[in-house]
This record gives sequence, structure tokens and C-alpha cells, in this order.
Amino acid sequence: MADDQGLNSAIYVGHVEHDRYTPRRNRFRYKIHHLYLDLDELPELFKFHPLWSLEKSNVVSFRRSDYIGDSALSMKQVVLDRVQEELGFRPTGPVRLLTHPRYFGYVFNPVSFYFCFDESGENLQAVVSEITNTPWQERHSYVTDQRSESSADQLTHNRFEKCFHVSPFFKLNHTYDWGFAEPGDSLSVWMQNFSEGRKVFEARLTGQKLEWNRKNMTSVMWRNPCVTLAGWLAIHWQAAKLRLKGIPYIPHPDTVPQQDSDQEKAELK
Repeated sequence: MADDQGLNSAIYVGHVEHDRYTPRRNRFRYKIHHLYLDLDELPELFKFHPLWSLEKSNVVSFRRSDYIGDSALSMKQVVLDRVQEELGFRPTGPVRLLTHPRYFGYVFNPVSFYFCFDESGENLQAVVSEITNTPWQERHSYVTDQRSESSADQLTHNRFEKCFHVSPFFKLNHTYDWGFAEPGDSLSVWMQNFSEGRKVFEARLTGQKLEWNRKNMTSVMWRNPCVTLAGWLAIHWQAAKLRLKGIPYIPHPDTVPQQDSDQEKAELK
């Protein structure tokens, strides 16, 4: 729903939580904020603040090249093409991106979510989840169908097989169960990993909505001006903790020695 300025874009302030259950328990919870950007509103959004810029260097900046597909194409077109490719239909309404922009020129997005709506802009139809793996910096997008009873109060679940190597501490033989609620006054994303029917990992992203205005842009900018760098440091700190707990490192299936690659790929799958 649009705010008093007629904008659907917003800022969400909340927490991200990860909970690994096996082979050693490891849990963390960090404060975080995300931008929720209606792609049709994007040309106007960064004009609200002199320290925020679109396609220019600034304290906070947004660059098309940091996101899905060919940067010569519109992001909305690429996202909708991806939905049509995977689900066989094309949403006719707005696409709203949940992400981190660049802070002091640095961007770090383990996952960005594209929420695709119907023509009314009120009913969520699909979510494109763009994953970037660390440390390989590869991208892959999963598309989930939300055409059911999705609302701001109810999660719509999708269960599917993992096909992209993300964490160097998990194999590929996982089934995902992801839940999304339609972003409203609050935000809720829930992601679980299962291996051989047993839950091995869970992640939750929650947040409360702030209106898109200069005051709130200033607030989140100075509250955590290095949020992307902090995220990069946090993920490496957690990786170090996993190694200290004796959890083995799992190499990327395309970077193992040639003589071991076929066997390793089979094991990872």
C-alpha cells in the first residue's frame, strides 16, 4: 500500500537470524536494514537525499550492474522474463526489490528478493530470489510461485531442490522450504534446509516498515553506515567459527582437482 507521498517503496529495519543444527550447532542474530524499492519509482527515490545517488558515487548509491541479468536491460524486464521462463506466466504489476545498495561504494548482497505483484499492486504473485555465493561471487536466481493465500500475516511456502553451491559448509543434497509473507507494515522471510528429511538449517529475516523519506534515509544511513561491509565481516567471522567447531570445508564442485571432480560433484549433489 502506498504511503502519504504515494510511494510503495520503503525501508525495513529488523533482524537476520541463522540457526545451523548439524553437525555442530551455530546460531547468530544481527540487526539489519533493507531497502524495499519499487522499480517503477526508482528514478525518483534517490533524489530525496543529497547523500544518496542513482548510478553515481555517493555515501549511498544504487547501480543497475549490481543486480540480475544484463545491465543493458531494465531490471524489471529481466525479472519478469525469469518468472515467465520458470512459472509460465508473466506478472502484470509492479516489481519491488528488497536489497542493500552500495555504502561508500561497497555492495554485499548474499540474497536480494524481487517481489512481483499483479496489476493492482496488492497481490503477490511470484518472488525471484537472487543468490550470490561467497567467496565465488556467482549469481543464481530461484523463482517461487506465490499465487495462493499470501498476505502480510501469512507465509506462502515453496519446497524445491537446491541446485546452486552457496555455503562452503553445506553440500548440495538439500531440499529448500522457503516462506514469504507479502511485505506490509512488517516483513517476514523464512528459509529452511532439509537433508534426508531432517532440518539442518534455518534462516529468518524480519523487519518493521519505515516510510521512504529524507528523515528515515538519514537515520538508517548513520545508524549503520557500513552495513554491507559489516555483513561481509560477519559472514567470514561465522565461517571462522564453523571451522573452529570442526565443520569441514566443502569446495565448489567446479574448483576441485580434476581427478576428484566427478566423485566430488556426485557427493555434493
